[in-house]
Parts: sequence; structure tokens; C-alpha cells
Amino acid sequence: MSVKVPWDDLRKDPNAVISENIKVEVEEERGLQADARNIGKHALFGTVIGALTGATVSSIELMRDPRQMARGQRGLATKRMGRMAAELGIFFAGFHGMRKAIQLYAPKTSADRQIDFLQVSGIAAAVSLTPVLVVPRLRPLFPYGIFLITMDAINSYTSA
Repeated sequence: MSVKVPWDDLRKDPNAVISENIKVEVEEERGLQADARNIGKHALFGTVIGALTGATVSSIELMRDPRQMARGQRGLATKRMGRMAAELGIFFAGFHGMRKAIQLYAPKTSADRQIDFLQVSGIAAAVSLTPVLVVPRLRPLFPYGIFLITMDAINSYTSA
């Protein structure tokens, strides 16, 4: 079993048991340009994941209606698929960018990093889901947005 210990801190006796956990905190580069780059990376990740999910979900929904495909409306179906991919991509990019911005600039409320992350995710989810609920044309995206946010929170919570 490997232990993440710097070389200088290794003991001379290889059979000795290291009892304390050593955590090394890496200071992030901070500044407006670095923060904007960091937020942009998270938003780009959200765009890719949201667009792939939108394309997948819309293609599954198109396969449910074979009559539409049989009538020669493939152009319309392709537009619907592209529109849903773009809408979910924009939504998830907004969520990820907002979550990272809040994470960078909001004060920490507890010493537990996971609790802070879940609180930040909840705030970003509430803010990013509000336009989806308000705009009637975007309301069908609501369950997919909840699914994406839930899966992202589970992944982040279990991997941290």
C-alpha cells in the first residue's frame, strides 16, 4: 500500500508504521486572469458534458417516434437534436461556471470541504434552474438538468 509522503519525511526503517495522515495543501494561483481561465475551463467541461447528454437524450426520444423518421422529416429531427444538445450544453456550462465562481469568491461556511461543495452546488443549481422553470419552452429540459446536477454532485461527493 502506498502512502503519499514526501521523500524527506520517509523513515529509515521501512517496516515502521506511519500513523498520521499527511495532507499537502497546494495553493492555487489566484488573480482575475487565472480565475477567469479556471471558470472558463469548468464552463467548457459543462458545455461538452451537457451537449453530449442533450444529443444522446434527444436521439433516444427521436427513436421512440419512428413515424417521424419514416415521413422523411430527418432534417427537422436533426434540428431538434442539435437544439436540445445546445440548450443542455449552455445550461450545464452555466451551472459549472457559476459553481466555480461561487466556490472561488464565496466565503467558506464550515471546515468540511464536502459540505461547502454541496452548498455551493445547491446555490448554483437553484440559480441555473430558475430560467429553465421560467421560460415555458425550456421546461422539458428540467428533469435532464436535475439529472445532470445530481450525477455531478454524486460524483464530486464520492471522489473528494
